[in-house]
Amino acid sequence: MKRLFLAATLCAAAAFSVQAQTWTGNVNNDWNNAGNWINPGSVPGPSSNVIIPDKVGSGRWPVMSGNVIVNTLSTYFGSHLDVNGFALTLNTVDANNNLQGLIVNNSLPANDIVITIAGGNGGYSTTFLRNTFNGNLVLNLHGYFYEGNAGAPDNSSASTYNGNTTINMNAAAAMGISNTNYSTFNGNLTVNRNARVTLDMFGAGGIVNGNFIFNDTGGGNTILGNQFYRNIQISGTVNITANYPEHNDFSLHRFVNQTTGGSINIKHAGVINITRDTLKVNSLVLSDFSGNFVYFINNLIEGDVGLYDHPSNSYPTYIRANSIFGNSIFSNNGSGTFHEADQPGNANIYYGNTSFTASGSGTLSKQPPNVRLHTHARMQRTRTDR
Repeated sequence: MKRLFLAATLCAAAAFSVQAQTWTGNVNNDWNNAGNWINPGSVPGPSSNVIIPDKVGSGRWPVMSGNVIVNTLSTYFGSHLDVNGFALTLNTVDANNNLQGLIVNNSLPANDIVITIAGGNGGYSTTFLRNTFNGNLVLNLHGYFYEGNAGAPDNSSASTYNGNTTINMNAAAAMGISNTNYSTFNGNLTVNRNARVTLDMFGAGGIVNGNFIFNDTGGGNTILGNQFYRNIQISGTVNITANYPEHNDFSLHRFVNQTTGGSINIKHAGVINITRDTLKVNSLVLSDFSGNFVYFINNLIEGDVGLYDHPSNSYPTYIRANSIFGNSIFSNNGSGTFHEADQPGNANIYYGNTSFTASGSGTLSKQPPNVRLHTHARMQRTRTDR
């Protein structure tokens, strides 16, 4: 999966019509006052391409006085928008959205900030870069979406979300979040993938000052984190649930959380890569997987672990250099080989009851000096004809 979406970012910055309506605030701060807009001087409608500039001579920024539907929106560093408890919809029919440097406030916090971004009919995209959202946010995505793309990685935050954030992914499109610049979520972060989205999230790391919840019912390849870059720091629990209808790939890298209580349950995945994670969970279960390989390497897990491949799986599973503070069950149900600590210097350390079971024709490959057991271990082959 391609990690960076820079081409889409550049297109988003350049694709606005020269006829875009621009906010002036010449009369007052009411979005629905025609006197506050130029080119043309009318209230923007569903086909309007809208610009909120970085500076306005009046010093007045727009405040929504009702739900707003426009075609596209472009903002710049220093732009402000008060949604005032109303919903914003971007149709994205014939141009891209480019929201950068926007400060979004909500004068009616009893209602969430709700932004719905449609997919349009031409494959246009939306880019978020270094925005600030002050309040709980619900982001409904129906097309290509790229958050935090700004060329080479740097140490600045892509965007800051001050409140609980819910991202609903509702279209079969590529989406990236916290990619080349890391974002900060000051609240719970919930991601609901409801369509077959190709998702690349936390490629530049990230901060979640709350719980992280990922619910995947739509499928598509998933990359969460970057094993060669910055950690994803999560102060709360981690809950990840995914059931892949087409043996899609799943990767989880450098997640570090501080609160026990969540669980990770990945079912029917293809290639799985769980690497360099430090997790406090009740359980982490990978079940019915069948892909070119499974890597479960260099993790510290405080919780129970279960790995169960699908009976049709003929590919290898690598279990190396992990420390597991809980019970572990490894079940080889297919014909592939489970490689357990199969290289020098890659010992696994098990601090709970540990079980290796083979019910298929697959084998267990290991180097005896490279396993450390601190409690009971059991190895069993349940098929006597093998």
